[in-house]
Amino acid sequence: MPETLEMFLKNLQLARGMDHMAILRHLREYIDATPIGDIIRQINEINDKMLLKYLIEAKPIKPILEATLRRYDELTLEELKGGE
Repeated sequence: MPETLEMFLKNLQLARGMDHMAILRHLREYIDATPIGDIIRQINEINDKMLLKYLIEAKPIKPILEATLRRYDELTLEELKGGE
């Protein structure tokens, strides 16, 4: 199974301590090795705001950070509209 951004983020969410730090390092390597457009496409497919928070923990470069925050805002707006 190929590695995906969401897979890394789910593993990061479950890990603690040194495992968490190791997965975070691998996530950063994955982001560096993957074209920005592919990362942004994957971000736009994520529907879990907690996973997006973990992506912010990886301290991504500005375009990826902006896409992450934009997706987080979209999910928040969807939640608010669903609550009416």
